[in-house]
Amino acid sequence: MKKIFAFLLFILISTSVATADDFMSVNNVKYVSSTKAEEMWGVDIEYLEGSSVLVIKSNDDIYYTKLYSNDIAKNVYINPFFMECSQLIINGTMTLSGPTFRLNGDIYIPIDFFYDEFYSGDIYDVIVVGGDPEGVVASISAARNGAKTLLLSAENGLGGLFTYGMLNTLDMNYDKEGEILTKGIFDEFYDKVGRTESFSVEQVKQIFEEMVLAEENIDCRLNYKFSDVVLDGNVITGVIMKDRNGIDRTFYGKRVIDATQDGDVCAKAGVPYNMGMEDMNISGSMAATLVFKIGGVDWEELRNDFVRYSEETGDYICGINESTAWGFGKWCYNNYKSIYPNMKFRGPNMGLQDDGTVLINALQIFYVDVSNEDSIAEAKKCGEIEAQNAFEYLKTKLKAFENAYFIGTADELYIRETRHIQGEYVLQASDLLEGVNFEDKIAMASYPLDIQSTNMENNGYVVLAPEQYSIPYRCIVPKKIDNLFIVGKSASYSSVAAGSARVVPVGMVEGESAGAIAMYTISKNITPRDIIGNYYYMSDVTELLRNQGVYLPDYKPANPYIDLKGYDKISQLIDCGIITGGYFNDFKFDQTATGISSMNTLKNFAIRKYGFKDDELKAKLQRYYTSEPITAITLLRMIYSLENNSNQNATDKAIWEFAIARGLLSDIDIIGIYDTISMKDMYVIVVNYFENTMN
Repeated sequence: MKKIFAFLLFILISTSVATADDFMSVNNVKYVSSTKAEEMWGVDIEYLEGSSVLVIKSNDDIYYTKLYSNDIAKNVYINPFFMECSQLIINGTMTLSGPTFRLNGDIYIPIDFFYDEFYSGDIYDVIVVGGDPEGVVASISAARNGAKTLLLSAENGLGGLFTYGMLNTLDMNYDKEGEILTKGIFDEFYDKVGRTESFSVEQVKQIFEEMVLAEENIDCRLNYKFSDVVLDGNVITGVIMKDRNGIDRTFYGKRVIDATQDGDVCAKAGVPYNMGMEDMNISGSMAATLVFKIGGVDWEELRNDFVRYSEETGDYICGINESTAWGFGKWCYNNYKSIYPNMKFRGPNMGLQDDGTVLINALQIFYVDVSNEDSIAEAKKCGEIEAQNAFEYLKTKLKAFENAYFIGTADELYIRETRHIQGEYVLQASDLLEGVNFEDKIAMASYPLDIQSTNMENNGYVVLAPEQYSIPYRCIVPKKIDNLFIVGKSASYSSVAAGSARVVPVGMVEGESAGAIAMYTISKNITPRDIIGNYYYMSDVTELLRNQGVYLPDYKPANPYIDLKGYDKISQLIDCGIITGGYFNDFKFDQTATGISSMNTLKNFAIRKYGFKDDELKAKLQRYYTSEPITAITLLRMIYSLENNSNQNATDKAIWEFAIARGLLSDIDIIGIYDTISMKDMYVIVVNYFENTMN
């Protein structure tokens, strides 16, 4: 297959006509001087005096391009070129688009229209697919490590969910001393936004563009949507992208980093994955969100609203600082009346922008078919209407919104959860609680494990709050396909662990590590998978990452429950998201178990771990649905019911002997058969039953 490559050419020509006001957009610019261009491609460039036309000569061909136009003409008389020709086709294959423009005396030409005429190089070292923050950082890291890097973004700019989804509040990760865990290139970015939790969207778009343009080894292409992969057996050798005109373009690379929001490259390559919460036999996923923008908010008065809210509701899980506000949950969740039956309004997260506008992340949209573009479009369309209704509701509750006005919604729907790509290791929730210090760690994190609402019947929950934990390299190495990495929210996490690990700052550090390691594997002539289990390679990688600023401390894990009797059993329930400790890791192990808590634990573990059917379990267990404390023998009868449709004829002695024979009473602290039992002992008995029966 013919290799087609393109560089965006930056031509440095001193002119007196350009000012900063001439800036239109920095689209796919490669810094190359006119002298360098002549050396590389043998082209001669002239600025046609008295006009806005550039003349580019290459071999026997002459190209004309006009500043501020979408037009390029090949081998034509100059006069016709001044006529309207916005849909000229070059070489019979490509409709022209993308303006030539001026900025501070520099002339930028969208040279991807020239393809074969201007470039005949070899393949890229690293191809990064995805213009989200994780992809931007991956490309910068690869380039700084000497890789000839191609960054491909589906959007007309960089930043993805930050810029097009308007997620302008950073989910920060600190250790117990307040030290930022996501250092390296993320820290550079954090400096550029003023080390504030909430930022201005347009500012961030410009920051990412400047960071990419500063790297000589990056060729950045915008408006390139991922289409397919090029495989040679289990090796990915390239990607096929649709350009802005819908034409397939193939790019070849030695390593590919999948930084798409949904793991699209991995999925096309045949890497196994779970969709949403399929790993727990649950259909569906966390709610999508449409961020909306408002103006006229009195930020100082908002502080008073928080005081009033806390005094009225007793809810103190809220707050406000110079750029970020969060809370009002009790005023929103159960009091807001939605227009659409699949939408609700949670306590809003608010991010203040430099121009005084505020972005609000709170509108939850359920049952979106994330694999269907029409479903996503319909959700966004309806969400735009619901967002205005939600804003009007806030105006009735907050004095700070008295003079506020609705501006609009984000360009993109924020889809929290789609694919969970299966890598060589799947991160678990218990890894977060235990703060595992993986030997092959490539990033650190600590964000609370926050599971957003999954349907209209629940408001979500916080499983636990890690002190700090590490993410192993194996989580970014997909199964089955070589020469491929996965970074971001679709990396190899369980659907529960993803509640924490999916946040963007963590993904940015993963991107930095992936970019550096990609070039390391090229230099060593090994595959990404070859590093796994190899002490010498991993030591090299750790040193490499630390030297370029990635924070990978040697630390002692601090699991508050590691010595708890039966913890190895209880941790399985944590991994399934069945028991929760909230922001303070208070799992209430010493509380007395009830019929309801026991039934729910038994039922949910049977479904999520072993694939039982909900209806069948309800029929057998419904009689135990009571808020009364439960005794040991009643719990054992409940378990006995799973194997026997009726246990009414079984004596207490027979039930007890059944429990002993199955090993259900190990690692528990109960005294007698008729004693009430703690939540901890109930958890252990439930897990013991399934372990000893199903395994």
